[in-house]
Amino acid sequence: MKTTNLVFLFVFFVLEFTPDLKAQSELEKKRGVEIGIDFLKFNRNWIYSHDHHTINGHYYAFDFIPSVYLKLLKDKFSIRFNYEFFHRNYVSRTNFIDGYEAIEGGFKENRIFAGIERNIVNKRVMIYFLNDIGLSLANYEGKYSSPSTTILEYFDINILTISLQPGIGAKLNLSKRIALNLESSMFIGMAFNKSDPHKLIPNPRFIPRPISLLGICYKFN
Repeated sequence: MKTTNLVFLFVFFVLEFTPDLKAQSELEKKRGVEIGIDFLKFNRNWIYSHDHHTINGHYYAFDFIPSVYLKLLKDKFSIRFNYEFFHRNYVSRTNFIDGYEAIEGGFKENRIFAGIERNIVNKRVMIYFLNDIGLSLANYEGKYSSPSTTILEYFDINILTISLQPGIGAKLNLSKRIALNLESSMFIGMAFNKSDPHKLIPNPRFIPRPISLLGICYKFN
């Protein structure tokens, strides 16, 4: 009789707590820390002004931008951090009826983003919305000439920018710990502390980023 009772209690315990253990296991799968490296981006050029055609007439360019990102994974929401360093040389020449305008310079920008993402599909391929708040410090240095100037003017512009970056992303789980990330977003930035008499850099900046992140990440529990 005692043996039967013990067996009954054991079966009851298994039936009662197994779902909770499974739920806890699934919860642990969704939680953790991810660290990733970004390899490639496809962006609207970061410097553009009116009718200028930058970088040999192309408005969009593939950029190998060094970038690292970190995510604190929760059940449905994740907290995210991202750092980017961007450096590109720009050449712009625009023809007018009475002359031309030419800009040549190097643009550097350090960007830090912090935000949140919301999972909408939680399968092997995960889909999520994202929204980042960013702070960046940039320098644009080069030379400028126009019909109204007889000599080259040299410029050295420093810019502090606060930005928003909403978008959508997807994650493909290659294994239990390794995944590929792909994101598309829109950069919306407002600059401060800017000395830009020729308005070479538009303010605010609206920069479509069809591929704003393409990288691989590793998950730590």
